[in-house]
Amino acid sequence: MTNPVPPDGPFPAGAIAGVDETVIYHGGGVTYALAGVVFLDAQRARRAFQQLTANRKRAFHWRTEGSTLREEAVTLLENHIAATYVLARTAGRRQQVNARRELLAYLVAELTNDGIDHLIIESQGTTPDGRDRNTILDSFQANRSGPAFTYEWRTKTEPLLWYPDALAGVAHESLAYGQTQHFERLQKARVATEVHYVADQPPENA
Repeated sequence: MTNPVPPDGPFPAGAIAGVDETVIYHGGGVTYALAGVVFLDAQRARRAFQQLTANRKRAFHWRTEGSTLREEAVTLLENHIAATYVLARTAGRRQQVNARRELLAYLVAELTNDGIDHLIIESQGTTPDGRDRNTILDSFQANRSGPAFTYEWRTKTEPLLWYPDALAGVAHESLAYGQTQHFERLQKARVATEVHYVADQPPENA
């Protein structure tokens, strides 16, 4: 079992991943998706996105950005990301908490299998973050044969979280509107593979 590291401090050494989410509404249900990224070099990636938005104070958010900055964000994903995960699950509108728990459990197992050292999650508040923590700890207990990683929550002001936000935006374009051009760019660059719809159980530890 690995305790969370203190927030807002320096990042630990090793392979770092970040995660964000997007929700697509349709009829009486939703498609809930988690977007995870693994950085080639987290510090270089952080500086690159800071430089891209250096002339303003607000954080990057795909949903509110114009087309030019979105294109540049996809380029940053191509240049600074080693691997991505786009995990999705359909659910009722009132089942988003369960969908997030199931997807996060699956992602934790995948990250453990892939040897990630540290995970950054966008904070959603005390209660949701507590649910995430329970999911992570339960996943560590269920995958005792693999090493646990450290983890923490940070706000949207953290530039490393802008990468999974951008990936979530790309996934939303594809899933909600059939606009696949950005996702196909990431596939061509071998940064992304495909959206994976998750069943009830996380993968077994390799």
